[in-house]
Amino acid sequence: MSYFDKTKLKVIRLGKRRYGEYNEYNVRKTDLEGVDLEGANLKGANLGGAILKGANLRQTCLENANLYKANMEGANLESANLLESSLHYVNLEGANLESANLRETSLQYGVALRKLSPAAK
Repeated sequence: MSYFDKTKLKVIRLGKRRYGEYNEYNVRKTDLEGVDLEGANLKGANLGGAILKGANLRQTCLENANLYKANMEGANLESANLLESSLHYVNLEGANLESANLRETSLQYGVALRKLSPAAK
């Protein structure tokens, strides 16, 4: 991960108390492969086109997040909150969605769910 990506990641992790709403930050098309964001609050974040392959997003708040065309192959989304998120064209192949909140989540337009992890079935 580049220095630029690490800096953006630090901004995301600092949270609302210092920087306000996450939707002010755009990490669109950023390579965050394998990143550990367990328990982070990414409510309203723009992660469209981001590479989150193998990322640990366990118990992460992704409520109302834009994940359009994100690559989340093999990501751990166990107990993540995806309420009202946009998952259009997202690759979730091999992702763990056990106990994830998918209420009112938009899963239109060919979300890749072919091979979810055994825990998500």
